[in-house]
Amino acid sequence: MKWMVVALVYLQLLEAAVIRVPVKKYKSIRETVKEKGLLEEFLRTRKHDPAQKYRFNQVVVVGYEPIYYKDASYFGEIAIGTPPQKFKILFDTGSSDFWVPSIYCRTVACTNHSRFDPSKSSTFSTKWQSFSLEYGSGSLSGFFAYDTVFPTIQIPDQQFGLSDYERGMAFFYSEFDGILGMGYPDLSTNGATTVFEGMLQQEILTDPVFSFYLYNLVLESSGLDPPLTSNNQPPSPDSYPTLQPPGEASATNTECPSLPFTKALSLSSPSRKLTSWVVEGRGEGVWGGVGVPTTRGSPGGRHHSRA
Repeated sequence: MKWMVVALVYLQLLEAAVIRVPVKKYKSIRETVKEKGLLEEFLRTRKHDPAQKYRFNQVVVVGYEPIYYKDASYFGEIAIGTPPQKFKILFDTGSSDFWVPSIYCRTVACTNHSRFDPSKSSTFSTKWQSFSLEYGSGSLSGFFAYDTVFPTIQIPDQQFGLSDYERGMAFFYSEFDGILGMGYPDLSTNGATTVFEGMLQQEILTDPVFSFYLYNLVLESSGLDPPLTSNNQPPSPDSYPTLQPPGEASATNTECPSLPFTKALSLSSPSRKLTSWVVEGRGEGVWGGVGVPTTRGSPGGRHHSRA
């Protein structure tokens, strides 16, 4: 039996309520290109170094996000503008930029997705500040704009990116229209205000908190929902969210955390540590299964991680 996986993004409101953004499971880019018989070529021509973005001591060009979205499959709906224009969005804790395609983008990666039309929104404004992003899966460029964003509640005058050019087969085959980065502000391009920052500045949220909860075939994220959360992870001093795995310290005798990202079924970690965690067969070439315990005695989840 085929199960539908549903996710909820929870964020705490001022009056102790919770924002819930439903997120459904769709086909990943990997699944789509495999169905078309293009997976081998896709993987061969798009090799990258997944560790590059985690080398915090190296200088990285602003706007370079070597994130690989081929396995991303959980997307939610966000609306922008007045009246609202709807988009299928990938929520990503590994980046901080929020962007959607615009009607000015005419590449094939844009034309087969929903595109924002500024002329149809009475609350739209822009200063025409340009931006560009290069992902491990493709690249895009465009300009920043401001408008009302609706993740079930209104965020007025929220900054976001509008692409006018997108390049990459991954964007063409993706089910999502745009990406909403849930990462730290330090990662945003040109100092753009993140959606999470926008909610805090507008005093929509009481606390800068959100979390993800995995239970059987349901993936959820919660702000402060005590029945679903335990063992809260303290904030990371780095630009990326981290989790400290149990066990020995690293070879340098210091703690060596892992980096979980919601963009895909992945958990980035030093290969030596990851090898010791692998508990299941190899799968498709470079992928192995790693058991991930969940809370309160619930069935264990499973991440597929690059070794």
